[in-house]
Amino acid sequence: MPSSRETANRMLAAAALSPRCQHIRYNNHRCGAPARRDSNWCVFHAVDYEAFVPASGVPEDAASVQIEIARVIRGLQNGAMEPRAAGLILYGLQLASQNLRRLGEEMPSLENDAFPDHPYDLAWHIYLRLNAPPDRQDHARELCHQLAKFVRGETPYNPAATEKKAPTPA
Repeated sequence: MPSSRETANRMLAAAALSPRCQHIRYNNHRCGAPARRDSNWCVFHAVDYEAFVPASGVPEDAASVQIEIARVIRGLQNGAMEPRAAGLILYGLQLASQNLRRLGEEMPSLENDAFPDHPYDLAWHIYLRLNAPPDRQDHARELCHQLAKFVRGETPYNPAATEKKAPTPA
């Protein structure tokens, strides 16, 4: 029977291979939430990209809140928006901006994730993002373990050791 750590590692490996949302926020961070089946977008962003009716931007970071505020101001200046509707939208943006810090704590972006400390976990972290071809997976896994040990200062880098073991392409 596999240990709970092995089971957790296997489940995390499977989850890491799932497609991710391709949305790029205004602050240049990728969303990274799991994408919907047969889609490039998560449930949250699919409306923006796949909807039949254009939707306004989703206030998901400080930059998008500022852009939405500018849109409301322009709408008021151009007479395209009623003052009451603008007031309601601005109130919603105020709530969104107050909620941003908590949202960031609950849903950190992938760019802020720390790399695993243990070399074994770091090796799998790297390997699962490589998507190595099937005939080279064993060699890629071995190289990832060597790299992780080197990065964590456990072994010196020895390129000659990896050159001898490289499989020849078929």
